[in-house]
Amino acid sequence: MENKITKIKKIISLTAILPFASLAIAQTTADTVSIPKVKGSYNYNWVANTHALFPPNTFNGTGRWVQNVIDEMEVTPDGTVIVGANWDEGGRCLGVYKDGSVSLDAPGKNNRTGGHRGGGWGTFNSAISVFENKIYVCSKDGEFFTFDWTPSNIESVKFKNTFVTGRPGEDQANFLPDNLYLAMHTKNDQAVLVLSSGLVEVRSTVDWSVTKTFSKTGAIEVVYSPDGQYLWFIIANEVIETDLSGTATGRKISDAGIPTALSFSPNGQLLVCDKGPRQQVRFYDTKSNTISFIKTFGDLGGIGSGIPGEPLPKKLINPQGAGMDAKGNLYVGCTFESDKPEGGFILRAFNPAGELLWEQYNLSFANCNDVVEVPGGFEIYSPREVYFMPNNAPAG
Repeated sequence: MENKITKIKKIISLTAILPFASLAIAQTTADTVSIPKVKGSYNYNWVANTHALFPPNTFNGTGRWVQNVIDEMEVTPDGTVIVGANWDEGGRCLGVYKDGSVSLDAPGKNNRTGGHRGGGWGTFNSAISVFENKIYVCSKDGEFFTFDWTPSNIESVKFKNTFVTGRPGEDQANFLPDNLYLAMHTKNDQAVLVLSSGLVEVRSTVDWSVTKTFSKTGAIEVVYSPDGQYLWFIIANEVIETDLSGTATGRKISDAGIPTALSFSPNGQLLVCDKGPRQQVRFYDTKSNTISFIKTFGDLGGIGSGIPGEPLPKKLINPQGAGMDAKGNLYVGCTFESDKPEGGFILRAFNPAGELLWEQYNLSFANCNDVVEVPGGFEIYSPREVYFMPNNAPAG
């Protein structure tokens, strides 16, 4: 029998390392050692991941689990959420979510062949984009991948092809970045990409040939305007508009706190994730010559507001991505530390009234928790969270 945790009581800190589920650790060792079956009947429980169906010992990418971290995120009109990760221990570096679930198969390159750099691990990235029936990934190894999919069907994502950029990608010996792609956005058959060196490339998504380059030193994010005539960048905590050649138009947003991600809503409002003290998503009207602030989403102060550490739906934690579907539902991806595999990932969906529709989370990476029996169940202590698991938790 399986029981699932029903409540996260408190998030202790924003900097401690999170555990990855012990089930995954057991899988890793199960490939090389024999683990005897425990005799007798027993119940087992899990915490820190919405799903307990991890991939089998072969790590072939089949199973439902929420990835370790979020680095970039896009939302499609039908409400599918595509999430890129700089690492996931199970190989879900490209996550596909919808209606409170995640795809059974973790998308990977070359039909998940090629050893440790194959499959989902080979797609580890900081730059993804989706346009209509194509999903694009630029891996940290300097490879572009195209996946075909049927919008709204999260089980339909299929690897199509690979293009090698010729850039060195990661220094595998030291696992350090070397002129990596930080962000990507696509419009029709054009993709704009930001590199850590400050170089901006415009490429054709047909053959990935470079059609234009310019420099935007310090840029960490880029999106096309809804009409495709302008670009918006995050540079040095400002959101700056340029033309398609990178020339600044003079329009910018300077009150966005510490911005991490950009997207446009169906009605053309610019969404800016702010991981500064406000911990909110900010909305701006950019249609007129003068940019105007419209509203925020999320409790002011995020997880530190109200009762500090109490995990309520609108208490955001370092929002790293936000987007809206055609119905006006809002999706927000949060993390404790976006630049580390152990950073954690919380994805929440809200209806237009701001009510929580569903949530997916991975709060774990690699360490042990402590369990204390309390009236009615157990409290489970990790470096960053406290969980409560009741004795009568239903199966699943």
